[in-house]
Parts: sequence; structure tokens; C-alpha cells
Amino acid sequence: MPVCSPRSRCIKGRKLFEVFIHPKSGVLMIRNANANHSLWYLNADNRGDHVELRATEEHVLHMSTNLLRIGSLHYALRYSIESASAFLASRKAYMQVQLGNWDIPSCFAIQPRHDHIRLRHVILHNVIAKGVTSVVRAGVDRKTGNPIACKTIQCSRGDVEAAVNEISIATIIAAHSSRGLVPLLFKSCGHGYPLPCSQAEFEDMHLVMPYAPFTFDTAPWQEISASLKLALFRHTLEGLKNLHATGIMHRDINPSNLLVFSLQPAAAAIGDFGMAKVGSQSAEKPLGSLAYQAPEVATHETYTNAIDIFSLALSIMATFEGCMWSGPLSDHENYSAMLDHLARLETQMPDGLATVLRAMLSQDSSQRPSAEDVLTDAVWEQIEEPGSVHILSLQSSEESFSMQRPDNDLPLPGSNVGDGLDRSLQSPIPELSTRSSNPSSNTSSADDSNQRMKRSDAPPPSSIGSDNANSTAETHGRDHSRERMSRSEAPSPSSAANDDN
Repeated sequence: MPVCSPRSRCIKGRKLFEVFIHPKSGVLMIRNANANHSLWYLNADNRGDHVELRATEEHVLHMSTNLLRIGSLHYALRYSIESASAFLASRKAYMQVQLGNWDIPSCFAIQPRHDHIRLRHVILHNVIAKGVTSVVRAGVDRKTGNPIACKTIQCSRGDVEAAVNEISIATIIAAHSSRGLVPLLFKSCGHGYPLPCSQAEFEDMHLVMPYAPFTFDTAPWQEISASLKLALFRHTLEGLKNLHATGIMHRDINPSNLLVFSLQPAAAAIGDFGMAKVGSQSAEKPLGSLAYQAPEVATHETYTNAIDIFSLALSIMATFEGCMWSGPLSDHENYSAMLDHLARLETQMPDGLATVLRAMLSQDSSQRPSAEDVLTDAVWEQIEEPGSVHILSLQSSEESFSMQRPDNDLPLPGSNVGDGLDRSLQSPIPELSTRSSNPSSNTSSADDSNQRMKRSDAPPPSSIGSDNANSTAETHGRDHSRERMSRSEAPSPSSAANDDN
């Protein structure tokens, strides 16, 4: 939805900024569409300072009342959604026209709320998973609109060592930018200090990473082609190869820790490094889910990173019919029952996959192939799509991707973030009220010109002209020497303060 000068008709005036729906998170965004003037989003950062958006720059509309300024024009965009179900239906219909097979998980809020958590440049929405000492929330990066997930660990002094270990592992992985492993975007405590901080006996530690709509537990495997399944399996094997090459054992691989970021194109990765350990062998017990635990964990004093190979094979096997076996697999009957189940599944699997899994499930850990060896098997030649997609490239890319079930495995029409905004379609944002004012036309704004921007180091907004060639504002827009103010003397808007929530 383009927003133009209030003097123009039929949207023939100069375009100032655009309001659009982010294709990956569904949140409302603004984009500066004017090449000559900055768009100011007022009181928009976590400290209440103004945010300057230069040409083509974007930002999430994350307040219930959003105050914007471009030149001498002020806008107030207020959320007013009376029926959430009607809005969701309208938004979905609009975006499906733009992108085809489009849907957004319900964990992303449709409008700002008081219980949203602001953490640096991300906004956390709804809880999507809970553990004994941690909770995972979905959210968005307010600078890009991209979906993110934040694992918040609440720990006491006695738990700090374990939490710091997880953070250290995630940091090592992030430094290597390893394919097939969930990257850590940033980490922080609740007070903004380096982790762990010393401000409280109990503290929240936040680990922010890209959002994944599915795990191997929840992905719609019955609707996914054999080629796409193999591509997702291969991504996790690449991740395990890179993890072991970095000198780290995961020690808790199971379907819930294998994340599916996209089905079109395929992108999967290993996550949750809460039990990971630096080294190629260990003696610490207990480890992870019993049904996915290698036999030697229970029968040997020490074990190697081959336990991850065993657990990954079981996790892949579970994508066909779920976990139909019982642990511990150190028990001979349980182990034999698991192999019998694999034999029954062989006809459902791509050619050669059962043979690969059987080798990975060898009871003798020394006989199991490494992840690197498995990746050389001919089974992966059946993958019809090009090579792996890096998770960070999905996070930063403007290309749209599917976060729902594939439609006959056909790729979605590609689209840029704002694709379709200039088409003659009814916008699904009828209840986002827009109010504009020109400060030069009222006395209250004259008084406001004595106020100061909160960002003392930011340049003031330029004055933007109307369509009238004789406009004084247009003249000032051309004369940059007359237009410039002191950096600390940019006037604030005439509108009242925001209700930032």
C-alpha cells in the first residue's frame, strides 16, 4: 500500500513510503520509497529514540500507534483490528494472490501487544516450546521483519556452568558458520551484560536464532517427496559432519532437535546444544532421550561421537512411521525389534536408504561410518534439487519460501519482500488507520519546532515538497544549504507520545 503526498489524487503524487506485509512473518512493515528524503519512525527503538530510514530501508510497525515523519509531513498509523479472524482471512487471501501457497504460523502476532518482549533489535511474540528451565518464543527482527526464535534459559548460580557451556558451543558453531547447524544470531542476558552477568541470583539468558516452522517430529512427511526427504536428511548429515569436524559431540540428537527451516527450497539443521560437549569422547551420563540413545552409553564407561551417528539414524527412521521401538537399545530384544522395524520400513524408503541406516545403527560403534563417509554414498544421487541451502542465507534473503506443506512439490513463485504492492489489488489493511498532518498548516507544530530530537547525532529529516511547483517546501528541498539544521536541533512531531507496547 503506497502512501503519497496528501495533495495528490489517484496516487499520482510522489510516493513517500509503503506499508506492506512481510512474506515470512506476516507482520506489517514500512519502507521508505523516497530517494531524496529520510523517513523518521519516531520513538521506535528500545530506548524511545527515533529511527531514521533512508531510501528503500524497512522497519516493522511494532507499536500500536506508529508516528512517522518525512519532511514536513507527519503520519500516525494506528492498529485497529476489530476481528482477528476476519483480518487473518483477508491477509491470507491477499498474500496467496501475491505468492501462491502462502501461510504463516499462529505464533506470530498480528498486532503489537503489551506482553511482547523487546530484546535488542528483536521482538518476541508467543511461546512455542517449554522445558524445565527454558522457554522458546517466536518473534521477529524489527529491522528486517524476518522470523526468529529465542531460547530463554532461566538459571540460578548452580546452573550457570551448564548454561555457559551451551552458549560456548553455540558461539563456536556461529564462528565457523557451519552448514547444517542452527546458527546463533546473538546472545544476551536480561540486563544487557555479557553472559553470564552478575546482576541477579536468577537471570535470563537469551539465545536468538532463525525460526524453524517444523522439526523432524512435526514436518508433514507423508506429503513430502522422496527427493525432498533425502535433501533434508542430507542437510542434517552435513551438520553432523561439520559439528564433529569442529570437535563437538551433540549427545542429544532426536527428531525434536532436527529443525526444518524450509521445504521449498529444502533447508534443515541440527539445533539445541544444551547437552553438547567439546571432545570426541566422554563418560558423562545420562544423555538425551532413551529411545534415541546408542547402546554403548549404558554398557560402556566411555563413548565416542559415534553415538550421534546412531541417534541421527533413528531420527531419520522415525520420520516414516514415528518411534515404534522402546529404549534402552542396549537391551538385546529392544535392539532386535528396532532392526525388524527398519526392515519393514524399507519398502517405504528411497532406494538404498535402509542400507545406509543399518550401517549407522551398528551395535558396534567402531563399525559405524562417520557422517563424512555416509555423505559419499550413492543414495544421495537421487536428490533432484541443487545442493544445500545455508540457513543464514534464508534469514537474510529477500526470496520467499514456503513455511507450510508443499503443493505437489512444485516451487512457489518467487517474490521480493514488497512484491505486488503497486498492483491494483485491495490491500488487506483496511483497519490500519492513517492520519497525516502538515506542521506548516497549524500553530501547534510551530511550538513543536523548538523541541529536540532524542538522537543528537542524527541528521534532521529533509523537507519534502508537494506537487505544487511553486511550493516553498519544494524550494527548500532543492536548497540543501538552507535545509540543513544542527544535528541536535531537528524538531519533534506535534503528536503526543506513543503507547509503545
